[in-house]
Amino acid sequence: MSAVVDLEPGPSRRERLTGLPVRVPLSEAALLRLAEDAGLPLPWPATRSPHPLSERLSGAAPTDDRADPVAELAALGLLGGDGRVRPCVVAALAAFGRAQVHVDVDLARRTPAGGTAQLHAWHRGRGDRVTWLVAAGGRFELGWCEVAWWQDLLASLVPQAGAAPGGAEPGGATPADGLSLPWSMLLASADAVRQGRDDLLSELVRRHPGEVRAPEPLDDLAAGRQLRLLHRNVTGRLRATVAGHGPSGDRRLGVIGWLQWPDGWRALTPDPGRHDPGRPAGVRLDAVAPARLGAEVARLAIGVRGW
Repeated sequence: MSAVVDLEPGPSRRERLTGLPVRVPLSEAALLRLAEDAGLPLPWPATRSPHPLSERLSGAAPTDDRADPVAELAALGLLGGDGRVRPCVVAALAAFGRAQVHVDVDLARRTPAGGTAQLHAWHRGRGDRVTWLVAAGGRFELGWCEVAWWQDLLASLVPQAGAAPGGAEPGGATPADGLSLPWSMLLASADAVRQGRDDLLSELVRRHPGEVRAPEPLDDLAAGRQLRLLHRNVTGRLRATVAGHGPSGDRRLGVIGWLQWPDGWRALTPDPGRHDPGRPAGVRLDAVAPARLGAEVARLAIGVRGW
């Protein structure tokens, strides 16, 4: 047996730390000042709404409204001794503005008090670097890291399973894992449940026998109950869009859609079993772990870039 000794110098401590995630909480005033000083193109359109930006984006009033955003930026270490934005921050913001891959995540979740908590995240990838902005709870977060850490950071955006909301369907809180139905039926049943029209829901199931499918056979009564569970007991909704330009410059877009029930998240994906000619396109709901979001975004990012 022989041993091989690698005499090449390894990465320095500074190089190892450079790619670690950096996460900086910011007030709205500090973020806007940083964007102005560093020339950061913010990912939302400017409006003249009287409500603070953080309230419009995250559904919550600002929790910190410091009078001096420059002092806040300095205290956070984003400014150098000369009062200018540090080069590492400028580099991260420049990568945000010249991104090759754009990932937008919108999350809404019902709170135990009956309200709604919202989160919006804008992740931008360029080369082996990722920079992001997040709006949630009346605050913002700026961050950046090497792409190797990206999947874990995306997964951290997704909350775990929560308690059933008020008005949950008695006798069962969640629809069946693996439930499948046509897209048109999904939309029509949502309207019927929203209006409280059980008669319309029953008629929809009667006119489309066998279209609501699950691992276990469903009669019309069970199919109608699955549709009610599908729409009444949702505790969270997540949508992520992944956009970029392919090798030839063509614009490409991928979409991820998840719904949360008290027992966890389910991904909405096209049902491969409903591709028969003359039959409506369908959607399937399959259980998915929060950690899966990073892998799904990575898969779509590869697709939109053609890597």
